[in-house]
Amino acid sequence: MELKEIEGALIAEGFEVRSNTIDIEGIAVPTLTVLIELEGKEKKQGIDLELMFVPGIDDQLEGCHILQCFIVLADSIDSYAPEKREELAAALSAFNMNLPLGAYGVLDQDQLFYYKHMIMMPSEMNEATKASLIQSIWMVCFVQNQCYPIIETILDKEMA
Repeated sequence: MELKEIEGALIAEGFEVRSNTIDIEGIAVPTLTVLIELEGKEKKQGIDLELMFVPGIDDQLEGCHILQCFIVLADSIDSYAPEKREELAAALSAFNMNLPLGAYGVLDQDQLFYYKHMIMMPSEMNEATKASLIQSIWMVCFVQNQCYPIIETILDKEMA
C-alpha cells in the first residue's frame, strides 16, 4: 500500500491533504498532512494530522503496515506555568481513559504535547480497508473536536 492510495481516498472524502517528506535519523520518510477542521473555528483553521507508515518495522509484519496518525498540539509545554502543566496532565489522563481511539501524551525529551493513533493497514487497499481508514480518520476528527477546546482553554492559547 502506498500513501498515494490513502491520499486519494481522503481527498475523495473531502479532506484537505498535502504530501510531505520528513527526515527521521537521516532517512526521508513520506508523510501526508490532513487538515482537521475544528467546529466553531473559521474555515480552513484547524489542526494538522500527520500520517506516515512507521519505518523500519515492515520486516516484522506480514502483509500489513502500521499507519501512524500524529498531531503536535504544543511544541513545548515547558513554557507553561507548572499549574497549567498539572491541569493539562489531569485532563489528558481523563481523556485517555475515555478515548475511543488513540491517546494524548508528552514526549519527555522534547516536551512535545501530542495525540497519537496507530492503524494496522493491510498491504493491499480494498473497499473495506478504505472504509475502515476513513472512519478512523473521522473518529480522530471527532476526538479532537471534543478534546481540543478544553485543552486550548487550559493552555489559554488561541490557535494561529
